[in-house]
Amino acid sequence: IVEFDAERMTDPYIGWVHETKSANYTVDAEDGGKWLWVDTDTVVITLPAVGGISRFRVGNAASYGTSGVAVSPNAADMIEGPDITAADNKDIINTKATAARGDFIEILDGDANGWSIGNKVGVWAREA
Repeated sequence: IVEFDAERMTDPYIGWVHETKSANYTVDAEDGGKWLWVDTDTVVITLPAVGGISRFRVGNAASYGTSGVAVSPNAADMIEGPDITAADNKDIINTKATAARGDFIEILDGDANGWSIGNKVGVWAREA
């Protein structure tokens, strides 16, 4: 038996503005509400000093196991979240070996310490 409930089922991509990034990129105020899809290996998405950008996502759009994605905070900030030991100036990385198309991390405006992770799919680890 197959059941489809259109009222309960929602498109996880609805409501987001999508952009593809194939080179290193620095997030700015115009990126709030965007889903930045990275399709090239070793691309680094750099975050500005915390504040002013409420919510955005960084996703891996490359083929499985072919592209690692790094989200890098400002030198004085950290990225705090579940199962992440936060530390200043340490990237959050979707490692190439475990990367899957569609992995993503949602970044929220945090506090004086830095940025917060709101949601994540896939394997994301803090830079050593």
